[in-house]
Amino acid sequence: MDEKDGAAVRVALTVLAATATAARWVAVDETGAVRSTLRVPRLNDDLTPHADVAGAVRVPLMANKGLASMGFALHGHGFVVQGDEARHILARSPATATVLKPYRAGRDMTTRPRDTYVIDFAYMEEAEARAFPLVFDIVRDRVKPERDANRRDVLQKFWWRFGWPRREMREALQGLTRYIVTTETTKYRAFHFLDAGVAADHGIVCIASDASWVLGVLSSQIHVQWSLAAGSRLGVGNDPRYTKTACFDPFPFPEATPEQRQKIGALGDQVVAHRSAALQASDKVTITKLYNVIEKLRTDAPLTAADLEIHRLAACGSLRDLHDALDVAVAEAYGWSWPEPPALILERLVALHDRRVEEEAAGTVRWLRPDYQRPRFNGAGEAAATAPTLDLTDAPSVVLAAATPWPADAIGQITVLRSMAAITPVSIEEAVQRLVGAKREIVGRHLETLAMLGEVRDVGGGRYAVAAGV
Repeated sequence: MDEKDGAAVRVALTVLAATATAARWVAVDETGAVRSTLRVPRLNDDLTPHADVAGAVRVPLMANKGLASMGFALHGHGFVVQGDEARHILARSPATATVLKPYRAGRDMTTRPRDTYVIDFAYMEEAEARAFPLVFDIVRDRVKPERDANRRDVLQKFWWRFGWPRREMREALQGLTRYIVTTETTKYRAFHFLDAGVAADHGIVCIASDASWVLGVLSSQIHVQWSLAAGSRLGVGNDPRYTKTACFDPFPFPEATPEQRQKIGALGDQVVAHRSAALQASDKVTITKLYNVIEKLRTDAPLTAADLEIHRLAACGSLRDLHDALDVAVAEAYGWSWPEPPALILERLVALHDRRVEEEAAGTVRWLRPDYQRPRFNGAGEAAATAPTLDLTDAPSVVLAAATPWPADAIGQITVLRSMAAITPVSIEEAVQRLVGAKREIVGRHLETLAMLGEVRDVGGGRYAVAAGV
């Protein structure tokens, strides 16, 4: 609600004014009763009163480029093999371990992991996949019938491959023994390490780093507050959703010294080890239940009998202490005091992000994985890295005319936009001009959705191109 000359008007809709000199941010409950009121100089575009995180996330940092991706989108439940069957296959044909891998979905990150494997032929041609007959027949029997009924030509043609095999992610993971993951949608943000030989599902965000200090920073309240403000919400429980384009790509990591990295990494490893031990100790323990207890311990809320059992099984107080120490260590790396209110954390992060953007424009990039990123994305390599490559084995067999009719259905609209981005980088305006009947608002929303899903990426100048490996 905007205020002018001290007067306030109660209305049933959002009121904006271009020349407002102050704003009032009001929180209400389900009945409309006012819970709290906050006077702020301005409201952001997303109506939040804190620092303009929504504006900052529109500008990714080069320092984080090429490291985050969604996991594999299978497009076929038949790729998944239960543990007993997988071990029987591996005993008969040990070479099958090349393509039969342990598999984790989002729920496996929040509870004791299930005993499942997945058949991953990556980018193999059919003749190459046939070299593993025991699992090739499984995919042919359990996946191909479903793919034959799919309307996407590429899914029918390459029925033995995942729907999105993630070439870019595979390249980023080469040479690593482990990588960082987090469940895309979950009540409590928790980061874990997965062995490089484990395949992650599309419901998991993957970060191609094996550095404990990177996991430690991501696990801190500083990053959690950023991800809550930058990400979206999803589902009946309105759980936070971690999108790589908003939560990871624009996030400014601290310029930590080697000693600070070692300290943060050691604490991050301890947090991961403590949680893993707790999940393995009992199937009653879940990430949600564990952090529910920690939240109550922080606020001195009474624990129920069920909470007390989780507290006993998981030593929640010790995990809380590890997180507290980790938060202090990460804040020290930023050069900040601790603890600080969320609004101040976000203000500092946005200011740091903006400084990093200016530094990167001037040629200074603080790469997270310099050995991997610098040859691909720095200097002359940047043009090659951001230029779209048309992979004829994966791209839809579509050639667009200069003027193409705008499909009537959303699926058709998204498909034609992705096809355009696979051929050449395209902006919203260029897409509207080439697609007869297209509306700018809908085109923009579809391209943003594709970018959030990792199917396309912003290559600069407001243009989008199909992300490598999808």
